[in-house]
Formats: sequence, C-alpha cells, structure tokens
Amino acid sequence: QGETAHASDRFTKKLDFFKRDAVKKRAGRMFFQKRIINFVEIYVKMAATLQHRLESIGSKAQLLTERYAELLEEKRAAEAEIGELRAQLDRQQREMAHLRQQIENLQVVTTLTPKREDVERSRAFLSQLVRDIDKCIAELTD
Repeated sequence: QGETAHASDRFTKKLDFFKRDAVKKRAGRMFFQKRIINFVEIYVKMAATLQHRLESIGSKAQLLTERYAELLEEKRAAEAEIGELRAQLDRQQREMAHLRQQIENLQVVTTLTPKREDVERSRAFLSQLVRDIDKCIAELTD
C-alpha cells in the first residue's frame, strides 16, 4: 500500500506539474496574444501616422516643385533682363567712345582755328597790302 500511495503521490505531483505548466502556457499564450494585440494597435497607429507624414511630405514636395518652377521662371526673366542691360551698356559705351572722339576732334580743330580777332587783323593787314600794291601799280602806270 505504501507503494500505491507513493505512486499516487507521484501521479498527483505530475498532474499538478502539468496543470501548472498548462496554466503557465495559457498565461504565456495570453501574454503573447496581448503583445500581438498591442503590436497591432501600435502598428495601426504608426501606419496612420506614417500615412499622415507621407501626405504631408507629398504636399510639401508639391509646394517645393511649384516654388522651384516660379523661381526658375524668375531666373530666366532676370537673365533676359541682364542680357538686355548688357546690350544697352555696350551701346552706351560705344556712344561714349564716339562722343569722346568728337570732343577730341573739336579740341584739335579749335586749337588749329585762329581766333576771330586774329582773322580780322589778318584781313585788315591783307586789305592794307592790296591798297598799297594798288597805289604802287597806279604810280607805275602814271
């Protein structure tokens, strides 16, 4: 009978062990299920947040693309204006060079041209010479 009691004890201990093991496994499964549920909830929130971020990034990218196109157009207009201004500057520099040449020519002409007083004095002198020559011719012919 001692051996039967001993076998019964062993059986009870083994049964208790399996019960505890089953409870542990069940608790482990429940813990695992809770973790999976928690993971899924976090994943859903992250997916929503990610979708929101993607939409935000998409709208910002669209805004940047539009701003880039505007700036590119402004750049092209500015480059065209720069080209026009350079052409205008070139024309004005050529005109200034031409005007400087005219000033220099006028200064040379003015330097070479006698003054009005000198011209009148020379005319008076030549007129006197002509009168004197006429008198000489008149005296020679008399």
